[in-house]
Amino acid sequence: MGHILSRNEPSDNPGTVQSRRLTRLWCITAETGRHNFKTTIRSQNTWIPVTTTSNIVLTPTADPPGQIGGTGHYNSPRGCTGDFVTTGNATINTIDATFDGIDCDDGSGVRLPFSGRIRVTK
Repeated sequence: MGHILSRNEPSDNPGTVQSRRLTRLWCITAETGRHNFKTTIRSQNTWIPVTTTSNIVLTPTADPPGQIGGTGHYNSPRGCTGDFVTTGNATINTIDATFDGIDCDDGSGVRLPFSGRIRVTK
């Protein structure tokens, strides 16, 4: 469990930062030598309340310690397809990763960024 931060969100206080819980569930993808994981991501942030999946890769080997990375897409409540990337480190007991993405544009043609951090401990 971690937190997702949304910046530039439309609100009564433009430019404020909102922090809400972010939950991830990790499952090893079959027949990948334990390098690939499918993760379910659920954001409880009121600005970006989505649930989606992503494929994550652990490198350089299937056994921690190592680095993780992955990308994904989600259906935004604002009517577009949002994109995100996640990167971080994995040890035998912990996954510590960032979660950065872009959502729909704000009407000016600029897509809205968001970021978060998740730390999962065994």
